[in-house]
Amino acid sequence: FPVTIQARVRQNKKTLRLYGTPAATGVAQGQVFVVYPMANFSAVPDKPAQDIDAEISLFETALKSVIQDITALHEQLAEVLPQDERSLFEAYLQILDSSTLKNGVVRKIREGLWAQAALRHTIRQQLKAFEQMEDDYLKERAEDIRDLGIRILAYLQEAQPAVKSYPRDAILIGNEITASMLAEVPKGRLKGVVTGSGSANGHVAILAKALDVPAIVGVKHIPLSDIDRRPVVIDGYTGHVYIEPNKMLLQAYQRLISEEQELASHLKELIPETSQTLDGVIIDLRCNVGLIADINPALEVGSNGVGLYRTEVPFMMMARFPSEDEQRILYRQVLASFPTAPVIMRLLDVGGDKMLPYFNYTELNPFLGWRGIRLMLDHPEILQAQIRAMLRASVGHNNLTYRDWE
Repeated sequence: FPVTIQARVRQNKKTLRLYGTPAATGVAQGQVFVVYPMANFSAVPDKPAQDIDAEISLFETALKSVIQDITALHEQLAEVLPQDERSLFEAYLQILDSSTLKNGVVRKIREGLWAQAALRHTIRQQLKAFEQMEDDYLKERAEDIRDLGIRILAYLQEAQPAVKSYPRDAILIGNEITASMLAEVPKGRLKGVVTGSGSANGHVAILAKALDVPAIVGVKHIPLSDIDRRPVVIDGYTGHVYIEPNKMLLQAYQRLISEEQELASHLKELIPETSQTLDGVIIDLRCNVGLIADINPALEVGSNGVGLYRTEVPFMMMARFPSEDEQRILYRQVLASFPTAPVIMRLLDVGGDKMLPYFNYTELNPFLGWRGIRLMLDHPEILQAQIRAMLRASVGHNNLTYRDWE
């Protein structure tokens, strides 16, 4: 539909067209609500701490405030999202409560830095580990660390979160938008998301899909200072953004929105049907997941199991190796989500571009050398604990599936 619309509609000079990458499908019409970062690490200088104990106290107070904010967002989402998708914010709370973050900042303060610079150094160190990864999914986890770090910094700078007045048809637009920013929008008011950064693997995209709103990422040169509160149409199929859409364009997309709503209603009726070709071949449609938050969107579109569960993701979100029981509980959640469908779990795949912050090692050729199964075989205690956790988790489910990738 969108391609047809663009072919037959001529825009006048008033309409501003931007382009990006579709991250959550759909079309939305609404009002621009420009989002800016709460604070900026680049503006934080290295300054000596005048009173080390006072700086530690400031940091701990700021950290506590952010934990309270994220807890409130988690509770607020209970009205619109099931528990599985709200687990993203439980992961945020785990990051905030991790010894890696707290001890890292306190250590830098004790070395003589004031709290803001100590936080900047610690956050950037964690960001570096994720941003150097080749896996796009894991690379996007850096946005979670950055988001939480900026929120802590805002409190250190005594910047209390401002009360925002969202329009009833808000389409968030900003250079950097996080999942927590989406969660702050009151129920029913969020209609879409446009951001200059991020990817389809990011939490913004995951949450947008869960909230059933279109999202477009990677939009360059957004004139944020000129577009706040202006009318906008976003096309989550093609990645087009239209600021001040002209009358013909607006009418065409209004028809498309109506048709899309009708189509969505029909597609819901097809979800229980078997994926089968006309000549009788059944095709299994399975999702790849790394977080519990990835599961519900897959279930909603009829995914028949898990093609690959990346077990390294929860390992990388923790400040230490998860115990066998912690792994068992996590794996059981995944298996229980697909009780009648196969779930393929990958053994811990770290090394190379996927480093664990609490497991230090050096490797001359990490991408072809000591990583993945080679690393696990040299540490049988890790391998055995993970396999035991998987087998124990599968008791009563019997849907844990082995796959030989050769």
